[in-house]
Amino acid sequence: MGRGYSDSPFFIVMQERYYTYILESELTGRLYVGHTSDLEARLLRHNEGRVRSTKGYRPWRLLKAYGFRTRSEAMALEGYLKGLKSREAILNYIRLHPGGRP
Repeated sequence: MGRGYSDSPFFIVMQERYYTYILESELTGRLYVGHTSDLEARLLRHNEGRVRSTKGYRPWRLLKAYGFRTRSEAMALEGYLKGLKSREAILNYIRLHPGGRP
């Protein structure tokens, strides 16, 4: 049998390993922006109340995630989105960049 795409050494290099994510509180509609290398585990931490800044707004749902190859790229987008301040500005960013990076 032939090797699949995921067996290629280039697949590991090309995989997105860091994420900037946007959560929405199901309780209040508040948005939260962060970065992580493990989306599933991070969302679980938020919903278990193990993140001080989001504990009071549970439960959270993942609204959007953008993947990057480096942590610095993910952190740069996180900083940009946090600088937008308003919910509307962040939602507008998501509408303008549905598939990923600008």
